[in-house]
Amino acid sequence: MQEINVASLDGAAEHLADPTGQKALAFAMFKELNMIAVSTSEGLHMFDYESELQHVKTLELRNVRQICFVEMYIVLVLEDLDDSAIDGECRILCYMIDSDEPEGQIKIKEFMGQQVKVEPSEQSICFTTGSQIGRIQVPEMELMLSLIHISEPTRPY
Repeated sequence: MQEINVASLDGAAEHLADPTGQKALAFAMFKELNMIAVSTSEGLHMFDYESELQHVKTLELRNVRQICFVEMYIVLVLEDLDDSAIDGECRILCYMIDSDEPEGQIKIKEFMGQQVKVEPSEQSICFTTGSQIGRIQVPEMELMLSLIHISEPTRPY
């Protein structure tokens, strides 16, 4: 196993001012493109590992808590902390891997206080939050399906 100081990679030092103070918040690999994405408190960092580890780019996005790849797109789940956000909402952004601007985005209300979790699917992502599940089309980020299961309260006998 080889240990690599990520800040020493070409192009990474300017984005990782204090790499010792940063922790990985989320991580994903895309084997078909030999790409790794790592979220820190300072942004989303993308690396190519085909022949050797190389810094590709950094997106200035904070609070990325989940990352997944869907074909040539990277999908990011962010805590929505701007002033206009509703409590208990998250933003899901979709970027073409080589783009710095999102192709689409959607806000999802966190159901029953549970964080939104996503899984990649074919040309879409599936999400769950509490007892709600749904499917979102990638890259348009349009809701294709949303189901909420509400069970009736059980009665003591």
